[in-house]
Amino acid sequence: MAATSVFIVKESGGTYALNGPPHFSEWDGLQKDLQEARFTSVSSNGNLVAIGNNSEVNIYDARDGSSKAVIAKRMLGATFSPCGGYLIEWNNPSQSSDNFKIWSIGNGKDVKVVHAMKLSKQPDTQFSPDENLFARLSNNAIIFSKLPDFHKTDKKTPDTMKITKFSLSTAPHTPEQGPLFVLCYVPGAPGQPSFTRMFRYPNFDNAIASKTSFQADRVEMKWNKKGTAVLLITSTDVDNSGQSYYGKTMLHYLDIKGETAQVHTESDSAIIHCAEWSPSSTEFAIITGKMPQTRAVLLNSKCEVIFDMDILARNSIYFNPQGNILLLGGFGNLAHGRIEIWEVKKYRKLIATCTAPATTQLEWLSDGCHFVTATTAPRMQVGNEFTVWNYKGKEVHKWKAEKHLFGVVPLKPEPPMPFPDEDLDKFIKTLGNKPPPAKVEEQKRSSVYVPPSKRGIIGSGGSTPKGALTTTNPAQSQLTENEKKGRAIRKKLEAIEKIKQNIKDGQTVEKNQQEKLKTENELLEQLAALGV
Repeated sequence: MAATSVFIVKESGGTYALNGPPHFSEWDGLQKDLQEARFTSVSSNGNLVAIGNNSEVNIYDARDGSSKAVIAKRMLGATFSPCGGYLIEWNNPSQSSDNFKIWSIGNGKDVKVVHAMKLSKQPDTQFSPDENLFARLSNNAIIFSKLPDFHKTDKKTPDTMKITKFSLSTAPHTPEQGPLFVLCYVPGAPGQPSFTRMFRYPNFDNAIASKTSFQADRVEMKWNKKGTAVLLITSTDVDNSGQSYYGKTMLHYLDIKGETAQVHTESDSAIIHCAEWSPSSTEFAIITGKMPQTRAVLLNSKCEVIFDMDILARNSIYFNPQGNILLLGGFGNLAHGRIEIWEVKKYRKLIATCTAPATTQLEWLSDGCHFVTATTAPRMQVGNEFTVWNYKGKEVHKWKAEKHLFGVVPLKPEPPMPFPDEDLDKFIKTLGNKPPPAKVEEQKRSSVYVPPSKRGIIGSGGSTPKGALTTTNPAQSQLTENEKKGRAIRKKLEAIEKIKQNIKDGQTVEKNQQEKLKTENELLEQLAALGV
């Protein structure tokens, strides 16, 4: 690449690339597109970038910015296959034309559609990492095609398995790098458990790892970078135990050796806010617990806690490409936008903090030393801007959009560039044994919503998670039954207040949220009757 830490900026005035620190000048390697971009996609190996506007899709070599191909067609959205050999197009359903297409990119001289289908919803498809296989879910079975022939079925899972979701391992299946693994989710019938099983392709007769769950409305599958293990996040809309108003979440671990485990969190919490693999593939971080006091921990491949990052209000995890710096953020409903910067490889300590309110996007740049926070449309229609920070928590560049900013897309070549360890060592030495920065106000026990008519009657709320990964406050653990019920009711009132605010902001609320609004008066009466 002609420059380091290049990132693409998508705004209403066009799409262009900027050089990273220290200059932030426009990178002339990539031609500026003056039209508003409908989508921007980068191949996972970092070699190609596609920019689609209202009339065409331009494909560039991300290493030098040269044009590789132009598809004179408007697309709603498109993504690359792992090696960048194919572009997968998706458009809204149409009765007159195919809306799901796969384009062969090749050397850019003979770009053509090699597979097309007319579908009512976006299909569940995936390429193997080496692009030798294409898999798609059809009628609860996975159909595998050996490329380049997309139309011939090379392997199909048994119809009796009734698979509703699948995921392929992220490492190429070659004699040198090992086989391909397939994770399959099979929902259970009413009253019966659901199953998630791992198979070694093409053998679907014997599972090498399996997990069961009685509570799973949705599942999320996250493989590590080497494709040797996967985190399975199962969640339900309703927590039947009554511990959480927002449903229940469970985290499971499976690996290609057949090892499985359930990752235990706080005993009184049914919420996992985030779980992310380190680029090293041997560690992962999770955030769990009840807001506003959540605990972040780093675990090894045995699911043992190896580093505890304390209890604070946060809900997002971001590893840098080199895996030695970890960001913990509090975004979305945590309006303070506090970012904690941790060194997790050598020193394992908090090294800096910064604050980026109204952040809707956070991305690491390829150098692993800088990251970008952005306030973007359409989620935020005003105040669109991006800020570049270094790992020391210092702001190094800020840019405000004249109208709308739609996002930033860093170009991340593989393998990632080396991290300047000497600079990090010197910075940490300057910190010495100084205590971590003072906690912001939002980390304290927050006050709950109190209706004007009830002020002076209702006490304050707040809770401290208990269990395996936390330190319990004895004073809070000795609550009466009425105090516990009161706490649960206050949490429901807080949720109702948020729904009201969303309505004031012009947002559309779901039917179940509308039903919650109807329960406000009843909850207030219950709370008053408890006298707490």
